Amino acid sequence: MLANYSARLPSLELNNTFYRFPQIRALDNWRESAPVGFEYCLKAHRSLTYSAEGYDRLGAARNFGALVEVLGNRAGPILLQFPPSRPLDLGLLAGLLDTLARPAAVEFRHPSWFEPKTNLVLMEYGAALVVTDDEGWPKAPITPTGPIAYYRLRRDYVESDLVAWAEEIKPELEERDAVHVYFKHEAEGPMRALRLLELLGG
Repeated sequence: MLANYSARLPSLELNNTFYRFPQIRALDNWRESAPVGFEYCLKAHRSLTYSAEGYDRLGAARNFGALVEVLGNRAGPILLQFPPSRPLDLGLLAGLLDTLARPAAVEFRHPSWFEPKTNLVLMEYGAALVVTDDEGWPKAPITPTGPIAYYRLRRDYVESDLVAWAEEIKPELEERDAVHVYFKHEAEGPMRALRLLELLGG
C-alpha cells in the first residue's frame, strides 16, 4: 500500500518502531520504496521513555537515532512519547534530545510537563511540542518551540471537525518550516488526511 499512499500524501508516522527496533533491511527498503520528498516519522522505541529506573535510556536513544539515519533524507522527526506514569523530568528530556541528535517531536501524557521550563528545553533542541487530540490525554497548548509543528489527531471526525482543525493549523504553515499532522492508525485515517490536506490548500 505504500506506493498508493505515498503518491497522495507526503509522510507517514510509523508506530511499530515503538514496540521493536527496526531492522536495517526494513529501513533500506522503506528508503528505496519512497518517492523523492516523502518522509517517515518513526515513533521512538518505548525503552527510551517507558523503561524502569536504571535502564540505559540514553544508550537506547543512541542506537535508535543511528538506525533512523539509515533512512537518509526520507527521515522526518522522531516522535518521542512520554507515558502518563512519567512526570516532569527535564534532565531525561534534555538527555534524550541531545543523544538522538536529530529533529524530534515530543508528546507528554502527564500534565506536569506543561510548563515554561519544558518549553525552554524543547526550544534549546529545536524540538516540537506535540499537540494530541485524544480524550484520554491532556491536550498540549499550541506553543512554538522549534521549526516544526506536530499534531496527532486521534478521534473520529466529521467534516466540521476537519474544517476547524484546518483553521487552527493554517497559521502554522506560514510560521514553521514543516507541519506534520497524523490521524489515528485506522481505515479512515488516509481519507481524513487527504481531506485535511485539501482544506489546507495542498
